[in-house]
Amino acid sequence: MRELRIIISGKPQPRQAHLMSTRGGRVRKYLPPESVAYQKLVAACALKALRLAGIGNGIAGPVEVSVHWIFLASNRLHKLDREAIESGTRLPYTGRCDLDNLLKNLFDGLKRIAFEDDRFIQKLTCEKLQGKEPHTEVTIRSLEEK
Repeated sequence: MRELRIIISGKPQPRQAHLMSTRGGRVRKYLPPESVAYQKLVAACALKALRLAGIGNGIAGPVEVSVHWIFLASNRLHKLDREAIESGTRLPYTGRCDLDNLLKNLFDGLKRIAFEDDRFIQKLTCEKLQGKEPHTEVTIRSLEEK
């Protein structure tokens, strides 16, 4: 079973709604620059992880994906919670950030690099947490025995 672990540094970025503008009487629909930049960061981290793991063109076929989004801990935490985070414990994140939008931006960055398409994802587990350093941890496992 092949496995790929990807670490994406920085604050997790949810996919934002498309923006619209008119140019020459035509309506143009595009993604906000923040979403595009995050997808490029995800792609670069995935390519680096593939190279380090010695996996050529990503994982083909059905896959299982596990995602942990680690957000910077809130300043309003209780003292005991703050101490727990400082010691390495992760607490649930309750901020305003939808899982589906986090997944969309992440999968758009991973598509055709780590796996062919997100339609090959058979099993998905995800979690939003608070920690010392904001980042995203992604593990992709092949479900086919080779």
